[in-house]
Amino acid sequence: MDCNWFENWFDTDYYHLLYRHRDDEEAHHFIDALLAHLNPQPGQKALDLACGRGRHSVYLNSKHIDVTGVDLSKSSIAFAKKHENETLHFEVQDMRKSMGQNKYDYIFNLFTSFGYFENSDDDVLVLKNIYAALKPEGIFIFDFLNTNLVKNAQGTHTKLILDGVEFEITKEISQNNVIKHIHINDRGTQVDFHEKVKLIEVDWFKQAFEKTGFTIQSIFGNYKLQPYNEKSERLIILAKKTN
Repeated sequence: MDCNWFENWFDTDYYHLLYRHRDDEEAHHFIDALLAHLNPQPGQKALDLACGRGRHSVYLNSKHIDVTGVDLSKSSIAFAKKHENETLHFEVQDMRKSMGQNKYDYIFNLFTSFGYFENSDDDVLVLKNIYAALKPEGIFIFDFLNTNLVKNAQGTHTKLILDGVEFEITKEISQNNVIKHIHINDRGTQVDFHEKVKLIEVDWFKQAFEKTGFTIQSIFGNYKLQPYNEKSERLIILAKKTN
């Protein structure tokens, strides 16, 4: 199984077709709740890490924040660049590479854009890069799946037809990863992709964040920023660069 699956899958039109239903309204409510909690000042700088086509970057920028969106997908960044302005920029960036030093007041990593790499050292490296790129007292906003819920979804099977393209999706748990197998029938052309995300527990994040130098300020369990518990929809961590 391709360990760099994300380099291929995220750069396809099929990926964007499959996930085009993602709810912008819910995402905007989530960001509004975060901004009400964070109270950023106009002109502060934010990094949207793994920004995709930039829909959240654009919305953050509309709130008078200077936003840089980065993503590994060249096609996604090419699309996002259509929205650029004086305070909104997009770049191709691998999160395992340096994002600079003391540049950002906020770094957002939203909607399960973590845990893709085979080597756990790469996950730690990403956290170190984020920490380095934040200004002193800067805030890291991290949004991940709740592994407890995902484990219960093992074996689910879904069929969809979108614009004449058939998607057949199966989820499995294997070696502490959730794997989504995606079989596509595009008018007779058959192609297969997969998504693979580590099932990382909240305790690992607590230890890794604190070891990196972060102080965890809050842990929320959904996009309404209600407290986290084992049955929560999401795992959302707000952490400050304090060392």
